[in-house]
Amino acid sequence: MGEQTTEQTVAAATIVIRESIKPRLKEYHPSGISSLKFSKLLLGDVAPKIEGI
Repeated sequence: MGEQTTEQTVAAATIVIRESIKPRLKEYHPSGISSLKFSKLLLGDVAPKIEGI
């Protein structure tokens, strides 16, 4: 169950990051670079801890 939860967390985080960061990358990319992209998101070996909800 833990591995499936981690996969779901990574999938959700990828969507959030893509939707929030991608527009900013387009806006602020350095001159000479036509585009910046994320191909993979790694959260590491330790599951994220969410508090204060």
